[in-house]
This record gives sequence, structure tokens and C-alpha cells, in this order.
Amino acid sequence: MSDDRTGDPFITYLHDLREERNLGALATLRRGLGRPIGAVPEMFRYIVPRLPRNMSSWDERVYYTVASLFAMHPSPGGHGNIGYTLNELERATGQSGGEGVSSVERRLLTLLKSDTETLSEHLRQVISLASSKDLPIDWDALLWDLKGWNREDRGVQKRWAESFWSKEEEE
Repeated sequence: MSDDRTGDPFITYLHDLREERNLGALATLRRGLGRPIGAVPEMFRYIVPRLPRNMSSWDERVYYTVASLFAMHPSPGGHGNIGYTLNELERATGQSGGEGVSSVERRLLTLLKSDTETLSEHLRQVISLASSKDLPIDWDALLWDLKGWNREDRGVQKRWAESFWSKEEEE
């Protein structure tokens, strides 16, 4: 890989597919958007050999979801969580600082309320918007956050909210 990424090996593999311009693999992974595991059996060849052993069914769903979302917007160089990305998106669309709730803020609120059944679809919409403004995604952070989505303390959701509404810009 050309950048000095030290993140999750699965994310490193996805970045390698992008760097190798493996358009067939990325197209196959993209076909899995919003579909249950196994609905696109061609995905297995790219994902199964790279899955950690003995994971929960939720973690398995997370890997398939992240692979599909990555294939939709295979952006390198992202940093920060989805809350930070949405903050950048709000600034890029000129919606920050206005009165009332912006459309980007509404998307965040919808994401924060999402359960495991609706999360993938709402993330797809956010990634699509980020792609339209050429905003990169921190795929390592997204994978990590989604693994912790169901925690009782809702720590992921709190961090996304803090990153979105923080007045300080991340470096």
C-alpha cells in the first residue's frame, strides 16, 4: 500500500483493491449495498478469507456493510468519525451556522437514532453525500465505530454527536 496506514487489515485490503484498480471486485462489493449477507454470493470470495475468526453475527454484518460502503466511495485519507465527516459536509454545502436544523444535521440525527436494521441504509445516504462533495471517509474509524454501535452506553453515537457539534476543528 502506498500510504502509511496502520489500521485494520480488512480496511488495508479494501484500500489495496482501490489502489490496484480492481474495479470488478469493487463493483461486486457495491452490489451488496443494503442486501443481507449471502444475497450477493460473489462477495464471499473477497470478504470471507479476510474475516476475523469467531466473531459475532453483528460484527460479520459490519464487515459486509463497510465493504459495500467502501466500494461505493473508495476514498483514501479520511480522518475522524462520521460526525466529523458530516460537520465537514455541512460546511462544504454552506449550511453551517444557519438558523434551525440543516438537512445535514437531520441526517446525523437520523443516524444517531438508527437501529441495526436501518443503520446501513442511513449510512449509505451519508456516504453518498460525502462522495458527492469528494469528502474522504476514515474507514478504519467507521469499522471500529460500527462494531460498537450496540453498546448500552451509546458511546459511538455520543462521539459522533460531539464531533458534529464541536466548535473546534479536528486536525
